[in-house]
Order: sequence, then C-alpha cells, then structure tokens
Amino acid sequence: MPPPPRKNKNRTRRPGKPGKLNRVSAQQAKPPRPTPPAQTPAHSPASGAPLLQSPILRSLTATPTAESALAIAFAVLILCLLVVASYLPAAFAGFVWDDATIVESKDVAAFSGLWNIWASPGSIYNEAHYWPMVYTTFWLEHKLWGFTPRGYHLVNVAFHLANVLVLWRLLRRMEITGAWFAAAVFAVHPLHVESVLWVIERKDVLSGLFYLLAVSAYLRFAAGHVAGHIAGHVAGHIAERRNWWLYFGALLFYTLGLFSKSIVVTLPAALLIWHWWKHGRITYQNLLTMLPFFAVGLVITLGDLTLAASKETIVSFITISERFLNAAHALWFYLGKLVLPVQLAVIYPHFNAADSFA
Repeated sequence: MPPPPRKNKNRTRRPGKPGKLNRVSAQQAKPPRPTPPAQTPAHSPASGAPLLQSPILRSLTATPTAESALAIAFAVLILCLLVVASYLPAAFAGFVWDDATIVESKDVAAFSGLWNIWASPGSIYNEAHYWPMVYTTFWLEHKLWGFTPRGYHLVNVAFHLANVLVLWRLLRRMEITGAWFAAAVFAVHPLHVESVLWVIERKDVLSGLFYLLAVSAYLRFAAGHVAGHIAGHVAGHIAERRNWWLYFGALLFYTLGLFSKSIVVTLPAALLIWHWWKHGRITYQNLLTMLPFFAVGLVITLGDLTLAASKETIVSFITISERFLNAAHALWFYLGKLVLPVQLAVIYPHFNAADSFA
C-alpha cells in the first residue's frame, strides 16, 4: 500500500498577510535613517567663535538670559567694587553746609522725636518739606552712632549701591541689552556725587531706591496679571490673588518714596509710558490700576506743597513765559551734563531768561 502523500508546506499564503520572511524583507527594504550632521563645538576653531567664550563676559554684554550663579555673582562683585572705589573718600568726610539741619535738629536727637518727625513736620529745624522717611533714617542712625559723620556717609553709599543693583535687576527684567553696563555707568557717573556724599541729600538716594523697587514690583505684577489670564480658571485666579500683593507692594514703595522726596510723584506717568512702550497702547485697565497711584501722589504732594508754602515766603517777579524758559533750560542743561559731565559745580550760576531775548 503506498504511503499517503505528504502535505505541501509551501502552500500559498493569503494575500494581505505577509509571512515572516516577507516582513523581514520589507524591513530590510526600508531606506536607512539619515545620520544627523555632527555639531561643531562652540569652542572649536571651525565654528567661527572665539576659543574662549567666558559666561561671565556673555552675562555682561548679552541680552539677559539664564546665566550661571557664578557669572551673576561676579557681575555683582564688580558693581560693588566700582561703588566702593568711587566713594571710598566719603568715609573720611564730615558734615557740610546744610547738614546742620541734622545736627541741630532736636527731633533727630531725642528718642521722642520720631513722633514729631511724622506727626509734626513743621518742628524740624530748617526743613520746609514733609519728607519723614529721610529723617527717620537720621533718627535711627543717631541712636546707633550719634552724630559721627562717617556712619551717615557710609549709609548714603550703601543706599547708592542698592540703587545700582536694583537698577541692574530691573533692566534685566525689561530685557534691555547691556543692562550691566548701564548699571555700571550709573554707579560711577559724576552727577551722583552730590547726592551720595552730601548727607542731607539722603532724600535723593532714598527716594531713588523706593522708586526703583516700586517699578520692579509693578512690572512683576503686570507680567503675572497677564499670565493669570492665560492660565486656567482656578490656577489663574490663585495666581492673580498672589500678584495683587505685588501691586500693593508697588503702591507701598511709591508711598514711601513720596515720603522721601516729592519727585517720585512722576512714577504713575512713567509706568503708563512703559505700558505704551511694551504693548503699543495704554488700555482702560492700565488707567484703572494707576488711579490709586495718582490719588496717593496728589494727596501727599499737596500736603508737602502746603507745608513748604507755610514755612517759606517766596516773592517772585518771574513771568509765566520766563518760567517755561527756565524749565526748558534746566532740562537741556542737565541732559548735557549727563552726556558730558564736565565743569560740574555744587551751585551753578543763575540762568536769566530775560537775557535770551536780549
């Protein structure tokens, strides 16, 4: 009996279901993935970049990005050295001119004088303005080292250094190219000498510090306010609540700045200009957020002007047109000194507007 025929193992497979061999062949038939080109190292001569690219130098010259902690620390150290080297002679200086306002003030010397500084500003010797924050710092310093001039001078220098560092931080946040060099020029510019070395000019460096802190807090608030709208409903609501603290912080710094010098009243206008520069327009919401700033500035400035008018009798025969000419002359005069600080003086000759028509 013949054996049964063997089954054909090489039977035809159904189409659409390739066998193992066919799948392997299909994979082998795929074209190989292209190999990415080798990246040339940044320090290689072929890259066209310098052999040595210091992160510290990049942090000083480039637009602000995420630099290393070492680069930031080095930049801060250089700014500190610039300020110390420029104002080291202040440690050996004494009181000059109307620094006598501090020494002869009973409110600065007495422990109970702090109340008079805030509640009875007219009692301060030879002071026609309501700037209680300035005299509060003098009051605190007197309790530490009496009327030793060195302490007051060093505090002025410390405030100036704080202004330099806050300015650098602020310019970095605004993504200004060359922020470090701008802060370095600010640190050593000769126009700051009078404000730093003259003790009674504490109002300049102190109000400047509060001004910069207010701007910094407000810019963080504005950035977070936009981010809160972009985020989800719940997360955005929480973020906005946190950012409102930055808003009230900016308002507080603004108020303290006004209690240091009235020129800080220009801050709301400067912030609106920033909105226009950053976004190309000033919205109704921007105006609403500035209303408390305008209100606080109006109240404190009017109070300061009222006090000044009650303590000083100014008789002026200057016409309105001459006032505008004096203001225009002062603007261009100090802009010129800012660009080319030569022939500086503590008191400049009086500008007579009438001579411009002669």
